[in-house]
Amino acid sequence: MPFYQIFHAPGTLSREDKTIIAKGFTETHCSIAGATPYVVKVAFIDADIYTSGEHDDKIIRIVGIIKGGRTFETKSKLLEGLSLVITPFLGEKMVEITLVENHAEDMKRVIGKDLLN
Repeated sequence: MPFYQIFHAPGTLSREDKTIIAKGFTETHCSIAGATPYVVKVAFIDADIYTSGEHDDKIIRIVGIIKGGRTFETKSKLLEGLSLVITPFLGEKMVEITLVENHAEDMKRVIGKDLLN
């Protein structure tokens, strides 16, 4: 279950921007990795980011937790595709994207009884 966390300075992205980015990340992930849209999650986190001990509102940090075992080629395509989605929203900012692999044995999903009906 891919989970993209986008850390940014407060006020950097509008709700409309976030919707466009979330849809773009979902489409990118599904077209490259073969996932269904339902499993792709995107969270936007207002954060005070510091670089070298100094406040840095010129950076957007993206951490994507993806299924383990993907090939180098697939991960490279994901990084490129995600970069293309976020670039129009950068303005004077810089983006750093990291993909972290999550292996099936390292996760568990618990479904509440209301979701089973």
